[in-house]
Amino acid sequence: MTIQQMRRLLRLKQVKQAVGLGTTAIYEQIKKGEFPRPVHIGTRAVAWVSDDIEKWIEERIAASKSNESIIHKSNVTRHARQPALKRQQHNQDIAPATGDMR
Repeated sequence: MTIQQMRRLLRLKQVKQAVGLGTTAIYEQIKKGEFPRPVHIGTRAVAWVSDDIEKWIEERIAASKSNESIIHKSNVTRHARQPALKRQQHNQDIAPATGDMR
């Protein structure tokens, strides 16, 4: 077995980089049973088994290629709209007063 074939333990930062999700999204998916659970490596430390993360990524790719929905459409719509609404609210909060400014 080569070093590249060995299982590795990945810390949260590495998992986030590998899968493109943030901390909250990862832990929400773990809670729903949709993401691999970490293993304890210390009293207050966890890590993910690299094989589990690679398998999860492969499953996402396969599902995407077979046109299966991984994320419910309503969730995508809700999340896609939130940043636009926040920008709109922010722009309204900082918009200069209209009128002649002499």
